[in-house]
Amino acid sequence: MRYIVSEVQYDSGVQRTAGTKARNDVETILSKEGYKKITIEKKIKKSELKFKSISYHFSCFKEWKNAFLKTKIEKDDEVVIQFPPINHTLFFAGLIKKYVKKGATIKLLIHDMEILRTATRDDISLLKKFRINFEEKKTLKAASSIIVHNSSMLKKLISLGITKDKLINLKIFDYLIEDKGKIYKNRLATKDDPVIIAGALRKHKAGYVYNLPSNVNFNLYGVGYDDSKKDNINYFGSYPADNLPFELFGSFGLVWDGMSSETCKGSFGEYLRINNPHKTSLYLASGIPVIIWSKAALAEFIEKNKCGITVDSLYEIADKLKSMTDKEYEDIKKNVQAISPKLKNGYYTKKSIEA
Repeated sequence: MRYIVSEVQYDSGVQRTAGTKARNDVETILSKEGYKKITIEKKIKKSELKFKSISYHFSCFKEWKNAFLKTKIEKDDEVVIQFPPINHTLFFAGLIKKYVKKGATIKLLIHDMEILRTATRDDISLLKKFRINFEEKKTLKAASSIIVHNSSMLKKLISLGITKDKLINLKIFDYLIEDKGKIYKNRLATKDDPVIIAGALRKHKAGYVYNLPSNVNFNLYGVGYDDSKKDNINYFGSYPADNLPFELFGSFGLVWDGMSSETCKGSFGEYLRINNPHKTSLYLASGIPVIIWSKAALAEFIEKNKCGITVDSLYEIADKLKSMTDKEYEDIKKNVQAISPKLKNGYYTKKSIEA
């Protein structure tokens, strides 16, 4: 049998799915491929709200253990777990090791690497850094195979002691869109239209948004934007992930992070060197070309598929767009249209799972 783990949390008595668009899409894709769901449910008690009290870790472990026992996972079964688990526990690696030893295949599909993002921040306590390193390294080493974002992340995991032959390159996240009968506002966009910035817009994560070049127009979509009105910036608020593709309008979608417009730096900016930002998939699935930091891991994918442009600094955008011909822009859009159907239908997830 083949299984996909579906995690659910109960917060203050109200049920909510813990998955984001990316995690939900993986569940949908694999369910359509015949994978059965293993539901992990966790109700957080008030005594556990410190998060990371030892009772929390025991409690989460119990939920995982009971769900696996109830499912009766056997030799030759395959279990896909989205990583890191929402309901994480210090004892997670031991559970995986037990079932791998039993003959089951435990496959991790990485969404984030906290060991390479959160654990690198100066404002994180040593205890939390130790916990993240302990949990993630042991879990990665215990798994049968691991689906990583790209070749840069693959090399990084090898440097952390993960065996190369268990690593599978996803290349890019899919972004499922049900668009039958719907209209994309962006379908008639030209290279002279504003550049799109979609995603979290809070200052602590995306400080660059508050220092954008004044010679480029931007259309912003997302939560947390808080700035005075500027002539070159239009803020459109936020939309549900499934509706957003039809609301976006602009020439290119920007993939950038960190506090600076000069380059991507800091823990969030540097993370682009090994991470596949989901907004890249959003743009491409929606038929929108991409502008991405030249040092980002996904820059290789954008350049290879000729579906966008790379820049070292946001202050390069105006000149690059000015020198681009209408024909060059239309050629880029055609290349995006070749990639878009794959992302909208789960091509990359299915291919990596089958590897």
